[in-house]
Amino acid sequence: MNIKIVGGIVVLALVIGGFFYYRSTQNQDSGVKVVEPSDTESEEPTPTEEVTKRDAYKIEILNGSGIEGEAGRTQELLKSAEFNVIGTDNAKTYDYEETVIQAGDDVSEKWLDELKNELSKKYKLQSSVDKLDTETDAQVVVIVGSFDNDGKSMVKEVEATPTPTPEEETTDETGTPTPTEEASETETPAPSPT
Repeated sequence: MNIKIVGGIVVLALVIGGFFYYRSTQNQDSGVKVVEPSDTESEEPTPTEEVTKRDAYKIEILNGSGIEGEAGRTQELLKSAEFNVIGTDNAKTYDYEETVIQAGDDVSEKWLDELKNELSKKYKLQSSVDKLDTETDAQVVVIVGSFDNDGKSMVKEVEATPTPTPEEETTDETGTPTPTEEASETETPAPSPT
């Protein structure tokens, strides 16, 4: 009886061994590779970072601060940081305190973060990006406000110059009026902020 049990075990071992041999040859023939677990730690694949080129989108800068030349200064700031500024102009109004970014739907969030980072070095930014709803050749419009990155106004207080009062008219010995210096009003030029 022991011979039957030992024989049964040998036959069972041969069947199981044959099965595994058959499976291993089938995996090799089909091109399927069996991956054996290893004792070494495997590195997790790192996600590829979204590559953003700073000149990938066209930017138009509008001066909404009323400070003469501020759009040009912003243009210099962004061009030196390798952004693609295609032009400057004045905003419809000069009452912007915070700098506003308007962007089209196709503009990358990562790229916008880089733009915000660069602008926030000098300007106080509006917390959210507005949807670009004006017709322009640019994919992004930056409307420059009058507050710096500390939240203080960059508008310099203009000292009021006293207006000279006209002198009273005097007469000479004959009673003829003598010319006096007329007060000339100083005209303040309208700002050309760009």
